[in-house]
Amino acid sequence: MGIRLLPLTATTPKPMLPVGGKPMLEHILEGIRDVGFTTVLISVNYMGEQIMEYFGAGASLGLDIAYLQEDFPLGTAGALSLIEAEIVHPVVVINGDVMMSAKLADIVEYHRAHRAEITMGVKGLDTQIPFGVVTMDKGIITGMEEKPTFRNYVNTGIYVMQPGIVRGIERGARIDMPDLIAREVSRHTVLAYPIHETWMDLGHPEDLREAEKSFSPERKD
Repeated sequence: MGIRLLPLTATTPKPMLPVGGKPMLEHILEGIRDVGFTTVLISVNYMGEQIMEYFGAGASLGLDIAYLQEDFPLGTAGALSLIEAEIVHPVVVINGDVMMSAKLADIVEYHRAHRAEITMGVKGLDTQIPFGVVTMDKGIITGMEEKPTFRNYVNTGIYVMQPGIVRGIERGARIDMPDLIAREVSRHTVLAYPIHETWMDLGHPEDLREAEKSFSPERKD
């Protein structure tokens, strides 16, 4: 529902907020199309009619678009349970507020080459502690590092999943992707694919402003 982006999302669903002169979701769909994907399912709930009216069946983008209509929010994984068509190939899942320059086809190839059940796109995030960090053992100082930087990897909201994982989601049950990953990680091979290219999660107003710089029509690189 894009609560952190109010009042912009009071009348517009978050994926339809403009970036570089067109909805952020249109950028995502163009990226999907440009690497060879043809069939797209969009799960809709909050003001979903705006999304369906704008993109329709996808002819203007050269895509075959259908919609998974949630009566109530089912979470980032739960909506996949509404897929009626037979699933025989890996399914790529991407959040509707994620923009990146990485190629989805590369993630799919990595997923297939490593025979994973689930592959998650991850992004390195460096966090600097603005103080000297002390290490101790039972109150005795054993070392100190001035303003260290720690690297963690964050979930980018991009996944590739084998058909069996998708078919195993209980129909109509609410489940978020982190919960699905936690459930499957002990039973199946779940891999991380590091994304080194530009990636943005557009959850705050400042994220939209930054995306305008990276994805504006005037930008050539």
